Amino acid sequence: VTATIVDNEFYSGGSYPAYLAAVAQGWELGLYSDTTGYPVAGCFHQNRLVAVGPFHYFAGSRSGDPENFQQSDRDGVITASHALVFSLNSNDISNCKWVNPDERGLLIGTTSSEWVVKSASSTEAISPLSIDAKQTTTFGSSNVYPDKLAKSVLFCPPTSKIVQ
Repeated sequence: VTATIVDNEFYSGGSYPAYLAAVAQGWELGLYSDTTGYPVAGCFHQNRLVAVGPFHYFAGSRSGDPENFQQSDRDGVITASHALVFSLNSNDISNCKWVNPDERGLLIGTTSSEWVVKSASSTEAISPLSIDAKQTTTFGSSNVYPDKLAKSVLFCPPTSKIVQ
């Protein structure tokens, strides 16, 4: 994307004010839009708003700030409290269908598999600096939101109405 700042009736100086230059340099296309699609499911987990989809993406807001999905400071510094975007890496392209918070981590169902997403460290929360996603089953999931029963999660596979 190329952006051009044009002069208007309010500004006719020879060089752009610093705040306009910062806006032009700091702009980026977000994960969600009419072009790229929107989340299909969400929940709160470890003080973050979590969204899954479109496709195989997982996103978490800044810690304690559920409306803020800024992934770094203006100078590029990333801390554990920043927002994160993560791709579920699989051998096949799967669309996310649901996300469910759990004591094991975030459980995510896609059209071809189910995942547990958690921190890579047992002493830290999920963050852009510490995240681990493991495929746990290959049943595949439908859009039917799962239900918890004791320490199990019950979900419907994509081609049936039978709960697994």
